[in-house]
Amino acid sequence: MKFLNPTALTAALGLATLLPVFAATKAEQEAEYYPISTLPVPEGVVLEAGAIQVLPDQRIAVSTRLGEIWFVANAFDKDPAKAKFTRFASGLHEVLGLTTRGDGWIYATQRGELTRLKDTNNDGRADLFETVADSWGINGDYHEYAFGSKFDRDGNIWVILCLTGSFTSENPYRGWPCGSPPRARRSRPPADCVRPAASPPTIWAKCSIPTTRGPGMAPVGSST
Repeated sequence: MKFLNPTALTAALGLATLLPVFAATKAEQEAEYYPISTLPVPEGVVLEAGAIQVLPDQRIAVSTRLGEIWFVANAFDKDPAKAKFTRFASGLHEVLGLTTRGDGWIYATQRGELTRLKDTNNDGRADLFETVADSWGINGDYHEYAFGSKFDRDGNIWVILCLTGSFTSENPYRGWPCGSPPRARRSRPPADCVRPAASPPTIWAKCSIPTTRGPGMAPVGSST
């Protein structure tokens, strides 16, 4: 029979005792900068979040793959149980982009268009829906996602249009990014894909994008 060296046994026990302390300390340090909270989702709600936007009043807007937008109050409270979910809009199509300027309008990137929504009678539900841009093509292909950005420094929202089936562009502007100023009117892309002096609502930039995790903004304001 082999016996463990007493010195080695003491060291092993000491390490086993210290590891939880180190782990707890690291978690506590991380929580000072990036606290992680699990919010209880109401029963029957299929969230599958596609986009998140913090609102000026510190509520959170969350969009779902099934076409809903929920507002979450008390999301930053130390007690996650205090989170309150309220459905702001429904009937949309796979919202993968949310942003706002804090003026009451919520901009949502759907598969088929960039939409802005507003609650005009203060009942907590969107009752005004306006099309901002919808110039791209779409069919029933699963992969024709549309990802929306936050506002860039020029006031544009960028929409990334994934390719059809990851490999081809079988509908207009699949695989392109487009930037749209937040004006509610239907857009028509210029033939040369460059914004002319008249400044139509959509700015097109040609490239090939098979898939993406969504657009972002660099600190200087450029799109990434």
